[in-house]
Amino acid sequence: MLKNFSKKLFIILMFQIFIFLPISAMAGCEWTDMGIVNGQKQYQYCDKVPGKAGWISSGSDKCSEAAPASMQYAECCCSNVDSSISGSNVNSSMPSWTIPNVKISIPGLAKFEDPKCTGSGENRTCEIDWIGKYMSAIFKYAIGVVGIIATVVLMIGGLVWLTSGGNQTRVGEAKAWIGASLTGLIIALTSYIILYQVNPDLVKFRPIIIGVVSEIEGDNNSKIITPNDINSLNIASGPIADVVKSMIGKFTYDQGKRLTSADGTTYIDCSSFACTVLTKSGYNSPDPSQCTTSGLFKNPSQGVSLDSMAPGTLVGFPPTASNNGSGHVWVSLGNGQFAQASGGKTGRTPGGAISIVDAKSVTSTMAKYDVKNTYLYP
Repeated sequence: MLKNFSKKLFIILMFQIFIFLPISAMAGCEWTDMGIVNGQKQYQYCDKVPGKAGWISSGSDKCSEAAPASMQYAECCCSNVDSSISGSNVNSSMPSWTIPNVKISIPGLAKFEDPKCTGSGENRTCEIDWIGKYMSAIFKYAIGVVGIIATVVLMIGGLVWLTSGGNQTRVGEAKAWIGASLTGLIIALTSYIILYQVNPDLVKFRPIIIGVVSEIEGDNNSKIITPNDINSLNIASGPIADVVKSMIGKFTYDQGKRLTSADGTTYIDCSSFACTVLTKSGYNSPDPSQCTTSGLFKNPSQGVSLDSMAPGTLVGFPPTASNNGSGHVWVSLGNGQFAQASGGKTGRTPGGAISIVDAKSVTSTMAKYDVKNTYLYP
């Protein structure tokens, strides 16, 4: 009986080393009335609503219930996020963070600090190591707990042996207790090596790396362009990647002035950029007069894989598909890379309109504007 109990204790000891403790939620989301003025949405962004400073738009799935029927323009707004990302630009200053308040402190837990951020504008990334620190503290604390349990089990085995009176059955039970305690202690103390051999990533506790999603501006009021507007640009024809690289640093974002020049500055927007790239790289391009997201994207596509998308494919969404009435288009360069012309503070800086992003950035931007479907051209 005692021998069977020791085996059960050993199993429990091995499979319940780690106890995961809750971390308090860092953000809250709720439906917000964006107001209405002359039949139009009064506030375009959550942080513009009175009492919502620092809040940001999120996907509707972040709000637990359906939007109230009383709100004609309802937005799912979330608090406790990077308040530097709001309005129509990206602030390059250090963002503010809400450090989580741990419900139950773990002995040896390192103090949580603000994430380390590097870069600026669309290239800004931040490393958040809170979960890694917490898991590391649990691991170290669990090793100590296992050591104490193993010591207690070892003492029980010794006591059973001392009181066995030479009874071989009792001695065998005592050996089982002692063996189980030593085995458990060895496994606990060598768990790092075991986990490292299984998968080194299991013991590295890497920080979470996040980037910012810059504000995009739709092309609802874009200037109508002509074939001559595209042909007059000083951009050499060639492979699509070369065409895009030759355009980086030469264009500034402006819908109303797209593909025109003034005072040494040439202007562009997302759709005129897409049509220019297709034309200069030899892909099938729409009539320039249709180079708006409304003209490019008519029907949503199914089963879209951004990572395997062929070069020259346009992906994006029309104004009717987003939560703020803006459309956007990216040009696939292949291998999960996409080129775009975007607005905001970065895009309106001279030469700052065009950038290359990855598939994750495309997905994040669509989620930010609550785009449910992906649109392709052709």
